[in-house]
Amino acid sequence: MRRLALFARRPEAGRIKTRLAPALTPPLTLVLYRSMLADAFDAGRRSGVDERGVWWADEDPARDSSLDAALAGSGWQQRIQAGGDLGTRLTHAFDELLPDSDDRTVVFGADCPTLDHELIDQAFRELERSDVVLGPAGDGGYTLIGLRRREQRVFANIAWGSDQVLQQTLDRAEAAGLTVTLLTRLDDIDTSFDLVRCLAQELKRTPRRPGPPGPWIAPRLGSHTRATLRALGLLP
Repeated sequence: MRRLALFARRPEAGRIKTRLAPALTPPLTLVLYRSMLADAFDAGRRSGVDERGVWWADEDPARDSSLDAALAGSGWQQRIQAGGDLGTRLTHAFDELLPDSDDRTVVFGADCPTLDHELIDQAFRELERSDVVLGPAGDGGYTLIGLRRREQRVFANIAWGSDQVLQQTLDRAEAAGLTVTLLTRLDDIDTSFDLVRCLAQELKRTPRRPGPPGPWIAPRLGSHTRATLRALGLLP
């Protein structure tokens, strides 16, 4: 059984992506986050998995009824993350999502709008030969993690939120005798600097004028995020 879990926060202005200030106001940050969340749902929906679930960081009393309605009947189960730090919450999730020896689970976040279904499917393929699969992030963390069996040691004593998360996770896996596969490195959008970098990369990928194909790379941003950045006047 291949199970996919999206770890995310419910969209509410002033509670998500606060480090995007001052580049974006809280209302604009909310618009961008909603689009990133939509791209994450699209990536999960298009992946070839057996079960999908979104694990919210907390049970927000101001629940978004429109979001709940959109998820109803979509195949996405809604759960609440349990525990204190991220390591504890990931441990609880994997313990629940890996009940049998032939199960495989990947957890990803809504912070990386270039993470698509193809990378998720690749992660599951790699889990057939590796104990741990990691998608490195440019900030020293990771965009996704996959396990083929319960293994809390990879989440022990990690400096969550630091630029050492990936390396410390690799160290824990090595100490536990686990095999690891690293996927393509991608960048999260957490800070104003991340947003500027994302825009610069997207401008390099996008043709600036009509004409025959040129030496650019096709856009890789999720369609919802790209549309929002255009609507905000940040992309042509």
